[in-house]
Amino acid sequence: MKTLSAQFGLHKLAKARVIVVSEVVQLERRLGDQAGSIIKNIIGRDPIDLDRKHREAEENVVSSAMVVLLGNTLPNLPNQGSGLSSKLVP
Repeated sequence: MKTLSAQFGLHKLAKARVIVVSEVVQLERRLGDQAGSIIKNIIGRDPIDLDRKHREAEENVVSSAMVVLLGNTLPNLPNQGSGLSSKLVP
């Protein structure tokens, strides 16, 4: 989850088939907002700009990955307008 909230390290989303996030924990507000935004973009097939250190950013990348959240409880992620929870299958 911390990788999804980071600025760098998401370049593998361009070729990923499945993204498994295990034991989602409570993230502080800003990190939770960023991670939730990335998950919504992936699920909704929205384009994402992917930054890489020492390389040009990849722009408008649409990831075809499926997101799997593993844990004992549903994560507390930003969910304004039910945009995220309406797409989750518990």
